[in-house]
Amino acid sequence: MWITVESLPIGLLPVIAADLRVPQTAVGLLVSAYALVVVVATVPLTALTTRVPRRLLLMALLAVLVLGGVASAAAPSYGVLLAARAFTAIAQAVYWAIAMPVAATLVPPERRGRAVGLVSAGSSLAVLLGVPLGTWIGQVAGWRASFLGTAALGAVALAVIALTLPRVAAAGPREAERGAEPDARRFWLLVAVTAIAVTGGLVPFTYITPYLTEVSGVPAVAVGGLLLVRGAVGLVAVLVVGRLIDARPRAAVLGSLGIEAVGLALQWAGAPVPVLGVLGVVLAGAGLSGFATAVAARVLVVAPGSVDVASGGTSSSWNVGIMAGSAAGGAALPLVGVAGLPLVGGVLAAVGVLLVVVEPRLASGRAAAPA
Repeated sequence: MWITVESLPIGLLPVIAADLRVPQTAVGLLVSAYALVVVVATVPLTALTTRVPRRLLLMALLAVLVLGGVASAAAPSYGVLLAARAFTAIAQAVYWAIAMPVAATLVPPERRGRAVGLVSAGSSLAVLLGVPLGTWIGQVAGWRASFLGTAALGAVALAVIALTLPRVAAAGPREAERGAEPDARRFWLLVAVTAIAVTGGLVPFTYITPYLTEVSGVPAVAVGGLLLVRGAVGLVAVLVVGRLIDARPRAAVLGSLGIEAVGLALQWAGAPVPVLGVLGVVLAGAGLSGFATAVAARVLVVAPGSVDVASGGTSSSWNVGIMAGSAAGGAALPLVGVAGLPLVGGVLAAVGVLLVVVEPRLASGRAAAPA
């Protein structure tokens, strides 16, 4: 749901621009500004809310989502819409920092990876169904109806949390203060690898439509279907990683990132052959989706301090990667063309793989987590 809210203006860009009489680039800022708020607000707000009971905090965050959706739908001007989006982003910043740790506390330790995988699957479903459905509603009934729809879904989620979620206390001196194998060096390496991997994935994905149609020769009418397939395979990757990650969390990070790197390499080398180019796009998306789940579980292991704050750090680095990937893709486009962007992304993903490989040598000397 949060991913749908964050990405919704992309699909509704021309509709919003026409209604509010602003350039389409200004509507694009609604997404990048949202991500920037998440980056800036996540760690400090998560630290400030550490002592707030998790159930109460989740309900408050969803209430902000509802209010932000209603305010967005009623916005009479671009400035009000931008402010409403920023208001919503503040709640998302904290939500993603605490959602995975809360899910982990509801199950036995040996099943935490699966719990994290289920939460990640919700994000994948947002990409697979939420954004396309929201775009379709906006095109048929107007963009304001789409934002009202997200508010309604938020209200439903708020009711479900209020009625079903057990009381989860705030982190105390011994509760969720640290990961199972706390290691500051490994944690900061994970933060860096997350930003690098997401940047690598977003460099070519920002220009995925011209890549498919102009480079690989895919008919324009087939692009939507191919992206749907990419999302579906990504969902499968999330579920698979979620089942495997409890036993080998570090290997899950390495394997997912390796699949992303291979997919981007195939996307570049096989670009002239439609089947190979599309296969590369799907593999790269699956790797990045699985990587998101692997990182969320891995931070529960290596967090050197509060798990919530540590999860907020990786969430911020993910949004840094989103912004950096889009910017880097635009900067590299005149130099390498659309066909060369997967190579740029693949090199970044390969750097991430290398960093994960050498991670054991960077450990601070504490007991190593399972590989």
